[in-house]
Amino acid sequence: MPSIFIKTLLLSLTSLISVNIFAESLLQPVVITASRHSESLDDTLASTTVISRDDIEASNSSTLEELLNTVSGLDVRTSGSYGKATSIFMRGTGSSHILTMIDGIKIYSATGGSTAFQHIPLSQIERIEIVRGPRSGLYGSEAIGGVIQIFTRKSYDKAQNTLHLEAGSNNTSELTAGSSGQHGKLSYSLFVSQFNTDGIDSIEHATANDDDAYDNTSISSNLSYSINKSLTLDVSLLNAQGTTLYDNCYNASFATSDDCSADIEQQSISTTMIFAPEGIWDSSLQIGSSKDFSDNFWESAANNTYETKHKSVTFQNNFQLTENHLLIAGIDNTVDEVEATPYVTFDNTRDNQGVYLSWNAQLDAFSVSTSIRSDDNEQFGTHSTGSLSSGYEFKNKMKVFVSYGTAFKAPTFNELYYPFYGSADLVPEESESFEMGIKQKRNKLNWGLSYYNTTIDNLIAYDSALFTANNISKAEIEGFEASISADISNWKMNLSSSYVEPINKDDSNFGNILPARVQESTNLSVSRQFSKTNFSVSVLNQGKRFNDASNSTKVDGYTTVDLKLGYKLTKALKIEAKVNNAFDEDYVINASSSTIYNTTGRTVFISLNYKM
Repeated sequence: MPSIFIKTLLLSLTSLISVNIFAESLLQPVVITASRHSESLDDTLASTTVISRDDIEASNSSTLEELLNTVSGLDVRTSGSYGKATSIFMRGTGSSHILTMIDGIKIYSATGGSTAFQHIPLSQIERIEIVRGPRSGLYGSEAIGGVIQIFTRKSYDKAQNTLHLEAGSNNTSELTAGSSGQHGKLSYSLFVSQFNTDGIDSIEHATANDDDAYDNTSISSNLSYSINKSLTLDVSLLNAQGTTLYDNCYNASFATSDDCSADIEQQSISTTMIFAPEGIWDSSLQIGSSKDFSDNFWESAANNTYETKHKSVTFQNNFQLTENHLLIAGIDNTVDEVEATPYVTFDNTRDNQGVYLSWNAQLDAFSVSTSIRSDDNEQFGTHSTGSLSSGYEFKNKMKVFVSYGTAFKAPTFNELYYPFYGSADLVPEESESFEMGIKQKRNKLNWGLSYYNTTIDNLIAYDSALFTANNISKAEIEGFEASISADISNWKMNLSSSYVEPINKDDSNFGNILPARVQESTNLSVSRQFSKTNFSVSVLNQGKRFNDASNSTKVDGYTTVDLKLGYKLTKALKIEAKVNNAFDEDYVINASSSTIYNTTGRTVFISLNYKM
């Protein structure tokens, strides 16, 4: 096991022994994503991270992908700076092995299979729940590595108006304005945001260089109306539109160019009716849709257009059989519609019906959670998945847990129909995962250790013998995660480290590391709050990665340091300055034998924040 993980593990254990905390306990956040029902973070048996709005504002991150890169078990690979193609890997699984939702609605590209995190504005996010480990037993396809659920900005009991202005390096600027509150039975929120940057040159060139700009205009809105004591109607919207310039595109004649652009749009809309009468039963009906759109241009000439429209209806029933036994039963009906100019002949819609059942029990110190789900896909037939988790909590609040789960991922439309690559004969990828861990909350100290093992069969890869995609790959992934956080006398400390071995089990590349994955990652953040002043220091260290299956192209690891200083001018107005990559580390995270994607060097930002 690499020394970086051993050092971090020893540091975590040393901290557990040496820290003496007498302050009162903190309220634990409530999570929904892990079990499809509300439970405290302490009680969940899944490895879960919650990022609140306060956490977002306290971080140095300007984008969602920057924020997710600091989460244990996740690593991010970008193709340039702001607004460029981004891949996020969870516990060594691929970027298409993560189910992403916004306010309960799945959002992704059915052609590429992953989510365009780079186009979801951080300014529109209230909260993020990240569940590591398989969740197909509750959600169906894609949830092999885990689930990321994003919740848009919400209303508060008291009326609140906010304004955020930020400007900095690379001619970057952001303006966000919002209002939220409550009038009688109606709660509301409305936020608008505009982000612009000249960016940097996406690709390292030997001669001419040009900046690849990006702009994003977004709006989010939430309405909640209490019809009566038992019935509530919620409506949410997120829409983000913009333009990104990028390098290294090609046209129908396979001519390449660095003069590339795309008009993009991400959208999620949901309507939820919640019925919660007195008694053992409550239910919810959610109807929603999402859109992923990209209209690409090659030297100003129209090139390829990709559009995914995802529509869903979910009806869930919760039965609180006793105080300690909860039964959940639900049905999902989803339809994916795709429009893609590269495809010649294809079926542009795909229906899926899912039925799921979950049981959660608390038996004194023991807890159990189990789920089973059956998905009937019009193209791939029936697929069944499930999970079983159990935990035991000792009197000192230390909890041990074990879990087992199966998951699957349906082939993307690109894998099925893309010219000179797709094959309609593909079957879904399948996985089995095992995890065991230990965690403890001691007043204002939280720590946890976990080990996991995942095997994935029928992995889809290019088959040189057939000149198409084929189910020829398989992989075994083994990893560890360690984390500790403390809040002592206005000092906050968070330390997390992860190590993963994503091993290729193909005949041709047997034993190699799966491409693009970071094996070792450590993140440390320390902050201090004074009466009017706050400051923080964050350190991110990531080890090497290989950018090809043969492991012949190695990308070295790196360490960055971020700094932040804030001062309250008045009760409502705050000024902040942040320096990212303070020591101007020169590093690369995405490269091939012929192309190196640039990363931003040192950047400086100044912001004004008004909240009243």
